[in-house]
Parts: sequence; C-alpha cells; structure tokens
Amino acid sequence: MRILFFSKKFTYVLTEVSAVFLGFELITHITERNIYFTMGVVAIIGFITYYLCKHNHLTITITKLNDTFAFIFITVLFLFFCGYFGTITIAKYRGFCSPAFDFGIFSQMFGSMIKTGIQYTTVERNELLSHFAVHCSPIWYLMLPFYFIFPTPETLLVCQVVLVGLGVYPVYLLCRHKSDNIPIALIICIIYLITPAMVCPMYYDVHETCFLPFLILFLMYFIETKKWRMAFLFTLLVLLVKEDSALYIVPIALYLITAKKEYKRGIVLCFIAVVYFALAYSLVNSSGHDVVAARYGIYCLPGEEGTMPMFKNIIRDPGFLLQTMFHEDMLTFVLYTLGVLLFIPLMGKKFSNLFLLLPFLFMHLATNYQYQHEVGYQYTFGPCALVFFLFILNIYRYPKKIAYGFAITALIGSCFATYTYKGKLNYFTEYYLSNKEVFDETELMLKKVPSDVTVIASDFLTAHLPQVKDMYIYPYDDGDMPDYYILQPSYIDNFDDVEEDILSEGYKVLDETDFVTIYAKKDAKPLND
Repeated sequence: MRILFFSKKFTYVLTEVSAVFLGFELITHITERNIYFTMGVVAIIGFITYYLCKHNHLTITITKLNDTFAFIFITVLFLFFCGYFGTITIAKYRGFCSPAFDFGIFSQMFGSMIKTGIQYTTVERNELLSHFAVHCSPIWYLMLPFYFIFPTPETLLVCQVVLVGLGVYPVYLLCRHKSDNIPIALIICIIYLITPAMVCPMYYDVHETCFLPFLILFLMYFIETKKWRMAFLFTLLVLLVKEDSALYIVPIALYLITAKKEYKRGIVLCFIAVVYFALAYSLVNSSGHDVVAARYGIYCLPGEEGTMPMFKNIIRDPGFLLQTMFHEDMLTFVLYTLGVLLFIPLMGKKFSNLFLLLPFLFMHLATNYQYQHEVGYQYTFGPCALVFFLFILNIYRYPKKIAYGFAITALIGSCFATYTYKGKLNYFTEYYLSNKEVFDETELMLKKVPSDVTVIASDFLTAHLPQVKDMYIYPYDDGDMPDYYILQPSYIDNFDDVEEDILSEGYKVLDETDFVTIYAKKDAKPLND
C-alpha cells in the first residue's frame, strides 16, 4: 500500500483524475450551463493533461494492444452506445415528447411506404404530397426492410442510433491507416461516440442525415486507401441522402484534386455531384417547396429567388456573408463542434485540406436559419463527419506524447460539452418511467384509430398515428369537418372553450386517458378492437 501511494505514476494519474472530477463538479454546479465556462474548465484540464503526457507521466503511452482487442472494445462501445441512446430516444417517443416536425412526418411517411411504397404525407405541408416534393431522399428506402419486420416508429429511432454508432468503425480504420498507435485510435473512437455533434441531434428524433456520418467517413476511408470502386459506391449513397448532399461531395472532389492529386477521379466525382444536384434540386423546386432557397433567402434581393441569384449576390458582396458568419450564436456553435476538438481540424499543413470545411461553413455559419447553427439538430451529422475526418488527419501530425494529450483533452471536452448542452442525458427515460402506465394506455388507445379516417391531432400525437393516411396538425381548418379530433388538453390554451366548440359541432368523446381525448363525429367509424 505504501508503494502504491508513494508511486510517482500513481500520483500523476491521481492528479489527472482529480482534475477531471473537479472540472465536472464545477460545470454541474453552476447556476446555468454555459459552453464558455465549460471550455475554460477544459482548457485548464488540458494544460495539466498536456504536461503529464509530454513527460510520459501517464502510462497509456506504453500500452500495447492488438487489432483483435481493439475490434472487441469498439464493438462493446458500439453496443453500449446503441443500447443507451436507443433506450433514451425510444423513451422520449413513448413519453409523447416527439413533435410532428419532424418525427410525425416520418412516422406517417413510413406508414405510407409500408403500404404503397410511396413517401406520402399530409402532416408535412397540410396537404397530401410525396416527401420528394420537399426533400429528395431516396436513402429512406434502405430503412424500409427493417420497418417491414418491425412496423413501428421506434424502429426508425433504433435505425438512426445504429447508423450513427456504426460510424465508429470507419473512424477506427482511418486511425489505423494513419498510425499503428492503437490506444490513441481507441480514444478517438470514444470521442466520436460522445461528441456533441453526433450525440445531441439524436435527441431530436430521426432524420435522413443520420446516414451521413457512416457513409462520409467510410467514403473518406476508401479515398485514403485508394479503393476507388467502393469510393464511388459510397459517393452515390451519400448523394441519395438529400438533394443538397452534393455539398459534401464537391468539396471532397476538390480535396481529391488538390491534396491527393487525383485529377481525373476528382473531376468525375465533382461532375457526378453537380449533375445529381441539378436533377434532385429541379425535382424539389418543381413542386414549389424550395427549402434550400428559403433558408438562404437573406442573400436574395427583393423580387429574386432561387440559388443562382443567391450565389451571385454572395460573390458581389462577400462582406455580408462574413457579417452573417461572425456573431455570438456562431461562436457558441463553433465551440460545441470545433472547440471540443481543440480546433485540431484547422491545424493541417495543407491548405487544400480546408476544402473539407466548406460544408461546415455553408451549412452552419452562412445562414440565419437558427436551427442550422444549433448543435442539437440533425444538420451537424454531415459537415461534422468531415470535421472529424480532419481531426483524425491532423492529430497524427504531432509526436505521440503530444497527440495523447490532445486526444485525452478532446475526450474530456466532448464529454463536458455534451453534458453542458443536454444536461441529464437520461432525462427522457426517467420522465417516461415516471408515468409509464398512462403513456402506455394512451399508446394502446391511439393504435385503435382506423387508418381510413380524417384526423386533426395535437402536435405531439402525430408520430403515434402512423397508420392514419389523412392527418393534420391542430389547429387546422380547411372548412371540412374531420372524423376525429385527437387532442392533448394540457397543450391547448383555453381548452374548455375549444372543447365546447367541438362538442357543439356534434362531436362526442369516443375515448380518453389522463392526458389525451378522442372526439368523433356521430357517423365516424368506431375505434378498432
């Protein structure tokens, strides 16, 4: 025991652990969680970690592992990640905390796909249309076989967690391609699985962008290892995610041309991306639901619309672009994404590597659409996958001892930042379990709603009615009386007046639980048994 406590190595390890625990206590006990305070704490811990690693005081630098152990370790991490966050996101859904935008849309869409094969939805724009009229996302069909086996919205949430978690495997392969240092590769894998850009968006239900980390990181691995057939296959898969996925492929093509000197392949990749974007964008634009232009409308003059005037005005007045990019909200986002990685993605020797940051700049910093520079939304999956690739690329430039210090600090920073943004990670699990009987009773009641009735439902109920083909979000009034109103009284102001109006129109209470009531027209179909 005396040897243990007077061992220098033990003292150094204890110093590091104590610094981390003290830092976590500081960020968990401040009145209001703040990323600036958190990053200040991480900086102090980083200096301690840097000193200990630089002088080889942390024994991790002499640890020898093999790929078999690493694969088992990563698989255990992956399974824990899927189990933990899968449970949380399912609990959020079962606790009726998933809104119509966007989980109500995708829940209804998959309810249609399993019957017709078409991405029909009425929730998205309060009219019957294909989701292709808003976003060109054929990639959804890769999830459909799993939905056929388990036809419930929870399947989509599990698929998302699995897809994001699978990104840890190309992360490890990229690390091993760059270095034979397995311990640091495993640290980087843990960082990937806890960094805010990958964890926080999963709390906002499911989106097609959940495919991007896995696809982009494998694409970069195949490029680095010159496996061109697989690289082109994954290029096509990335493009199928969304109409704007060319935003990732064009910078990757520029990286190929300038950093890798793969001129022909880079040009072909760029050509494929541009052609696909033109076709996909014209498909969406023809429906009149041009989401991309709407979110970058600040760059269009009065009377202008579309992407061409937008790019023209950016070239004419780059100062306005810079003004948009540099304000406090953007700085907060940068700290959650680049700051937790110690800005190492920016530290490469080759300027040409920075082409891979173009999606990050355009998607997150060049718009005033608030959700695109908020780390808790799905927009981070694609750009931050490329940011993480740059982190892997650049961290191995440093001597091993320094790289360890940076990796450990980035791990601590990612953990602290994720807590700072989300707080208690398992909050939704506790919330669901606190009122499980009522939630489950309500779920069973909603499953009895017939598929061929017209429904107006409260926002947080739409995701629980995937079987209903004709559904709209309350309040909605097109002049026609729906078959059912399915409402959450506690979410509606002056509900007594609303209920009085509904009952006066000839509706009756068909069924109810403690927090949901179903009203039906007298001649409406009854609930299924």
